[in-house]
Amino acid sequence: IDFLSSAGTLNVGHCHPSVVQSIIEQTKQFILYTPVYMYHKLLPGLAQKLIEITPGNFSKQVTFGLSGSDANDGAIKLARAYTGRSKIISFIRSYHGSTYGAITLSGISLNMSRKIGPLLPEIYHMPFPDTYRNSLGGAPEDA
Repeated sequence: IDFLSSAGTLNVGHCHPSVVQSIIEQTKQFILYTPVYMYHKLLPGLAQKLIEITPGNFSKQVTFGLSGSDANDGAIKLARAYTGRSKIISFIRSYHGSTYGAITLSGISLNMSRKIGPLLPEIYHMPFPDTYRNSLGGAPEDA
């Protein structure tokens, strides 16, 4: 979840009063904060809440990072380390961020990926299984 300041924050509109008020209140505590560099007393409670609302009966942990891009890079590392396998599938027309790994995961042409050399190996892009607009043709149940 990227709450820093990426394009996803545009979903709340321009100068929504409740967002403006929340920003004012937050600046009274921290103007800039990242859990990578400093501790905050609310972090353990947030981690616990995320664990509680995550479905599934398995051992869960929370790692705080700098951004959604950073989280995607971490997901690549964790998936490869945990499974011992290197191949990763991502969807065509997906966007995962602007770090090196996230650019590789992204299934769109990004200006930021031009002329930077080869991207991470063994990341493959597949069409999204869309039953409404099946890009591969065939019956909806085959999507």
